[in-house]
Amino acid sequence: TKLTAADDGTFELRLGSRVFAGLCALEDEGDRGDSYDADPICDRAATLESVECERRRHASGIEELEVVRTFSLPARLDASREQRSSERAGLRVSILARVAPGEPGASLRLRIENTVEDHRLRLIFPTGAPCREFLAATSFDTARRSTAKADATGWIHPPPATFPQQGFVFANGLALVAPGLPEAEVREDGSIALTCLRAVGWLSRLDLRTRAGPAGPQLPVPGAQVRGALTAELR
Repeated sequence: TKLTAADDGTFELRLGSRVFAGLCALEDEGDRGDSYDADPICDRAATLESVECERRRHASGIEELEVVRTFSLPARLDASREQRSSERAGLRVSILARVAPGEPGASLRLRIENTVEDHRLRLIFPTGAPCREFLAATSFDTARRSTAKADATGWIHPPPATFPQQGFVFANGLALVAPGLPEAEVREDGSIALTCLRAVGWLSRLDLRTRAGPAGPQLPVPGAQVRGALTAELR
């Protein structure tokens, strides 16, 4: 196993003859949804401000590579809820990657300091090739899923491309284990999009474009903006 960091703070992982590049790219979009459903504003307005890297090696052979990225993002939605505000805020993403002799792959310790509202933040893990089917954990089994768009003819609530993330996703030979994180998507190009957080301010809303009606009462829930530190262990 060999792990290196690119200038933009993403990782390249070498496992034997396989090379996975661009791992842990950050994707952020506005979210005018609620605690039930996302309603993305696909502006992709994140700006990378700085990247800091530090490599450490223990006498046991365990190596660590820590990458800290700071991004500038729109602070929230504007008053119309149709676009993101011109005000911006800083967001810090720290990933401590660890590789051990004889162990395939790497473990990742993620920490996000969320200062932004009304957005969905995801990490992207390209697998290097298109993907038609993949495996994902369920509560008591493993499901075989497709990247093809579902036929929603006659559906009141169109199915999203994302699905509940219940432990791991395996696509094109890359296994991503992410206990505790809520949501994932595998795209036709083979990339795994792992949702780290959805920051929303409402239990349910009546004006979503991704859902025909309410899923519950329209109540503000400021705590669902998940400000502060989010941590997770990935592998």
